[in-house]
Amino acid sequence: MALCWLLGSALWPGPALAHTFHVSLAEAEWNAGSGRLEVALRTLPDDLERALGDALERKVVLEKEPDLNALIAQHLRQVFVVHDASGQEMLHHWVGKDLRPREVWLYFEVELPEGLEGVEIEYSLLLKQEPQQVNTLNLKQGEWRGSLTFSRGKVRSQPLRRNPADL
Repeated sequence: MALCWLLGSALWPGPALAHTFHVSLAEAEWNAGSGRLEVALRTLPDDLERALGDALERKVVLEKEPDLNALIAQHLRQVFVVHDASGQEMLHHWVGKDLRPREVWLYFEVELPEGLEGVEIEYSLLLKQEPQQVNTLNLKQGEWRGSLTFSRGKVRSQPLRRNPADL
C-alpha cells in the first residue's frame, strides 16, 4: 500500500492544477487482526480548508487551527461513512495526519469486525461544494482488491461483494 501512496504522490497535481479539477483518493485495507478498515485519504490543503470552513461556517487555516485533529476527525465521520452488512454505521478512530504544502494525508480506522462483505460506503468529501468533485476509494481485503468512484450523483456504494465485478 505504501508503494501506491508513493506513486500516487508523484502523480498528484501541484498548486497550478489545484483548482482545475477536484479529486480525493483514499486507500483502505481491511486488517483481519484488528477487525478495522485502515484508511489513508489524500486531498489538497485548500480543499480540506474549504470543506472544514463550510462545515464550521467560518474560515479555516490548517496551520493555525488549534483543534485541527478533532475538527478533521469530526468531519470525516460525516463525509466518510461506513455501514456494515446489517446497515449499522461503524465507528471511526482517528490516527493522524500529514500536512504537506501540496497535499494532506488523513489517517483513520473504521471498526469493521466482519470485513468488507456487504458493506456500504458513503464518501462525500467536497461533493456539496464542487460539482465536478470525484472521490476514489481503493479497497483491499487479503488478495481481493476493488475500486469505487464517488461523485455528486453517486455518494453511496452498493453493498460490497468479494467479486470485483460486483463493484
